[in-house]
Amino acid sequence: MKNNQKVLIVSVGLVALGIYLFFKKTPQLAEEKTNFGDSIPAKADYDKVLKKGSKGVEVGILQRALKQLVDDEDFGDKTEARLKAVMKVTQTSLNDYNKFITKK
Repeated sequence: MKNNQKVLIVSVGLVALGIYLFFKKTPQLAEEKTNFGDSIPAKADYDKVLKKGSKGVEVGILQRALKQLVDDEDFGDKTEARLKAVMKVTQTSLNDYNKFITKK
């Protein structure tokens, strides 16, 4: 086999590999759909009690579920007020919130 043929075969192989990797779906963080239509990252602790002062991905998920304008993953006065307006409580877990809204 001539060098030009080897170069051509390697080039075609690399292009094919590039196309495969381009169109291949990259692994995403596993998600679970909740009844309130939000995707929760697998690393979220669904049973963690969320209350004023809580921070993290679970708070951000709750804020999106509560349809707050700001999703800053920081449970402050506005998140507490919105939760109280919706659930009549000042603290909850994602599992408890999900159960509450599915009963509606």
